[in-house]
Amino acid sequence: MTAFMRTLLLLSLLLAVSYSAGAQTAAPGFAVVSLDDSSALVTDALLKGKVYLVDFWATWCPPCVEELPELTRLYEKYRGRNFEILSLSFDNSREHVRRFRAKRFSMPWLHGLVELGFGDYLADVFHVKNIPRQILIDSAGFIVAEDDELRGAQLEKTLEKYLR
Repeated sequence: MTAFMRTLLLLSLLLAVSYSAGAQTAAPGFAVVSLDDSSALVTDALLKGKVYLVDFWATWCPPCVEELPELTRLYEKYRGRNFEILSLSFDNSREHVRRFRAKRFSMPWLHGLVELGFGDYLADVFHVKNIPRQILIDSAGFIVAEDDELRGAQLEKTLEKYLR
C-alpha cells in the first residue's frame, strides 16, 4: 500500500461518523479517489445536500452489470433533480473499470474503487457482504433505503419519494 493510499485510508477513518440513535442512520463518512481523476477525492462532504445512490458493484458481477441499463436510465432522468450516483467497484484494477466503461456502459456518474475488496474500510462501514449492494442517502446525509428498496421498479418509486 502506497503512502498516498495509507493517508487516504486514515482520512476515511477520521471522517467516519457514528451511527445515530433513532429511526434514521447517518451515512458513514468516506473519501475515495475518483476513478476519473486520480488527483480528486469523492467524499460524503462533496455529496452533502444531494440525494445519492452508493452502488457497490464489479465488472465481473453479472447481477451488477444487469442493473446498469436501469441505473443509466434513472440517472439521466433524475440528475437534474439533485440526484447523483457513486459507483464503487470491487475490481482489482482502475484500468479494467475504465475499459469496461469505454466498451460496455459509459456510466456518466461518479466512480471510485474499493481498493481492498470486502476487507476495505468502505465495505465495512457500509456493511457490504456481497454485491450488488445499493444504499440511498438523502440530502441531509441519512441512509433512507437499501438493497431491495432499490431494485427494479422499486428503485424509481424510492427515488420519487426522496426527490420531491
